[in-house]
Amino acid sequence: MNWVLEGRERLRMNEKFTDSPVMNKTLEEYKKMGQKKKRKIQLWLPPFNN
Repeated sequence: MNWVLEGRERLRMNEKFTDSPVMNKTLEEYKKMGQKKKRKIQLWLPPFNN
Protein backbone atom coordinates (compact mmCIF):
# COMPACT_ATOMS: atom_id res chain seq x y z
CA MET A 1 0.00 0.00 0.00
CA ASN A 2 2.92 2.35 0.64
CA TRP A 3 3.97 2.29 -3.02
CA VAL A 4 0.51 3.58 -3.96
CA LEU A 5 0.83 6.52 -1.60
CA GLU A 6 4.38 7.23 -2.74
CA GLY A 7 3.28 7.20 -6.38
CA ARG A 8 0.34 9.46 -5.59
CA GLU A 9 2.62 11.93 -3.84
CA ARG A 10 5.10 11.89 -6.75
CA LEU A 11 2.26 12.49 -9.20
CA ARG A 12 0.96 15.37 -7.10
CA MET A 13 4.43 16.97 -6.86
CA ASN A 14 5.31 16.53 -10.56
CA GLU A 15 1.78 17.32 -11.80
CA LYS A 16 2.24 14.64 -14.47
CA PHE A 17 3.05 10.96 -14.81
CA THR A 18 6.69 9.90 -14.89
CA ASP A 19 8.01 9.11 -18.39
CA SER A 20 9.00 5.51 -18.92
CA PRO A 21 11.36 4.58 -21.79
CA VAL A 22 9.72 1.14 -21.99
CA MET A 23 6.23 2.62 -22.26
CA ASN A 24 7.36 5.23 -24.79
CA LYS A 25 8.83 2.49 -27.00
CA THR A 26 5.68 0.38 -26.67
CA LEU A 27 3.50 3.37 -27.58
CA GLU A 28 5.56 4.06 -30.70
CA GLU A 29 5.29 0.41 -31.77
CA TYR A 30 1.51 0.54 -31.22
CA LYS A 31 1.21 3.69 -33.33
CA LYS A 32 3.25 2.12 -36.15
CA MET A 33 1.07 -0.98 -36.05
CA GLY A 34 -2.04 1.17 -36.40
CA GLN A 35 -0.56 3.06 -39.36
CA LYS A 36 0.20 -0.20 -41.16
CA LYS A 37 -3.37 -1.42 -40.68
CA LYS A 38 -4.75 1.91 -41.89
CA ARG A 39 -2.67 1.62 -45.07
CA LYS A 40 -3.93 -1.94 -45.64
CA ILE A 41 -7.53 -0.79 -45.32
CA GLN A 42 -6.90 2.05 -47.77
CA LEU A 43 -5.53 -0.48 -50.27
CA TRP A 44 -8.60 -2.70 -49.93
CA LEU A 45 -11.21 0.03 -50.21
CA PRO A 46 -11.64 2.28 -53.24
CA PRO A 47 -11.53 6.04 -52.57
CA PHE A 48 -14.85 7.51 -51.54
CA ASN A 49 -15.88 10.48 -53.68
CA ASN A 50 -19.09 12.49 -53.23
